[in-house]
Amino acid sequence: MILTTLARIFRYGSFGFRRNVWLSIVSLLTLTMTLLTVAVFSIGSSVVRSEYRQFTQERITYDIFLNDSATPEEVSRFQERIEVRTGVKDVTFLGKEEVRKQFEELFQNDPELIGVITADNNPLYRVLRVKFDRPNAIDSFDSFVKGDEFKALVANTTYQQNKSEIDRFLQQVGLLRAVTLFLTGYFLVTAFFQLLNTIRLAIYSRRQEIEIMRYVGASQAYIRGPFMVEAGILALLATLVAFVITAVVLGQFGGTSLGAGRGTILDVITGVGWLGGSLASALTRLFFFELLVAVTLGVVCSLVAVRRYLRA
Repeated sequence: MILTTLARIFRYGSFGFRRNVWLSIVSLLTLTMTLLTVAVFSIGSSVVRSEYRQFTQERITYDIFLNDSATPEEVSRFQERIEVRTGVKDVTFLGKEEVRKQFEELFQNDPELIGVITADNNPLYRVLRVKFDRPNAIDSFDSFVKGDEFKALVANTTYQQNKSEIDRFLQQVGLLRAVTLFLTGYFLVTAFFQLLNTIRLAIYSRRQEIEIMRYVGASQAYIRGPFMVEAGILALLATLVAFVITAVVLGQFGGTSLGAGRGTILDVITGVGWLGGSLASALTRLFFFELLVAVTLGVVCSLVAVRRYLRA
């Protein structure tokens, strides 16, 4: 009995999809665009996160110059305090000799500076070089380092030299995320109302059938069922179309290099975030995520559209 009822619901739902074929096609295109935007947002998030990490690890160095009066024990305790700070990835201590060698390498092509600093005459500071997981942790870290507690240890830092570059990068990332979120929200809202209108028109064209079913005692679930099926068919088809387009585009452009040492677009997508893993697993997760979005939209639209016709 249950299987027979489910079969009827599915048959009525698929018939409704075919009966409003042009409206269904418009809804299918709108929902497909929405899912493509969701895919772009998901992939773009992985790329942005990769660039974020690359920028943080390669471009940001926070050097703390230590006063000569600071004892090794004080420096060691200071380093331990830094290592447990949120956002800190790595802390490296550079003694005077290491700093001198780096100075020589940096200015090896400048004859006026070669040999100016020697092992016996080395005025350079010892350095704690800090690496971060994310740039937005640096502001609070800078306030921590420059607090009164460490005034006797810290001579200076390189933060002000890098601050403008860090702020500019964070603004670019924030703008990119805001634009992507806006486009995703816009298409989600558009798809919602397009699906809602599709289902409302389908209900209006079958309003007499709905009234008859109510009079003969059909349950609300039985009346809702065909419209849920119709929305489900739209969701599945839109997901398949969006997924195929995404897979084709990735196959075409996924091998594009992002620059020396950064790998290809596919390397970034499968290396960072919730899409990380093999390409097959990344595409599988993306497919089911798109399907979840589409089905959720379809179910919500169906419930909202049919609600007024089922009030007692």
